[in-house]
Amino acid sequence: QEWVLSLDADERVSPELAEEISRVVREDNGKCTCYAIPIKTFIGNTWIQGAGYYPASKARLFRKGKFRYEEARVHPRVIYEGRCGQLKGDILHYSCQNLEQWIAKFNRETTLEADKWITDGRKVTLLSSLRKTVDRFLKNYFLKKGWRYGFMGFLMSIFHGLYQLFSYAKYREMKKLKTQNAKDHLYRP
Repeated sequence: QEWVLSLDADERVSPELAEEISRVVREDNGKCTCYAIPIKTFIGNTWIQGAGYYPASKARLFRKGKFRYEEARVHPRVIYEGRCGQLKGDILHYSCQNLEQWIAKFNRETTLEADKWITDGRKVTLLSSLRKTVDRFLKNYFLKKGWRYGFMGFLMSIFHGLYQLFSYAKYREMKKLKTQNAKDHLYRP
């Protein structure tokens, strides 16, 4: 059976994961459709451990032809049927060289998220966005132990929360612009 390992351009396979994948490919015998792999994210040389960043396992090793990704420009979900196993070796995610790049990436992704909401026809409100902002911060800071990792844990928890609020602000702006463009088109001589 053939397998597919799905990696982003800024991700690498740790030596432990390479050995584990080799073993799984030889010995699986049809037990699983896919395997989730822990992702170890870095900003520069700093490993982001808390706030939901580690182990943050995601399905990344798949039987060929048994999965697909949803059509989305940002954070597409993987769709598969069957059992998903868990590997222990890490994918090393070298996300950004510094916080400046991290903030630029955050800015791009919130723009894409807002566009996705509009394309999907979602009705997003300020109240729901504020609730999700607070929920995500609290979940990542307290439940996912962002507090254990000092300032970076706090900062990453803040980013998780603000993702919703910034996406909502851009969503409103895009909807307003779309409405204005439609009106301008109607009133042109």
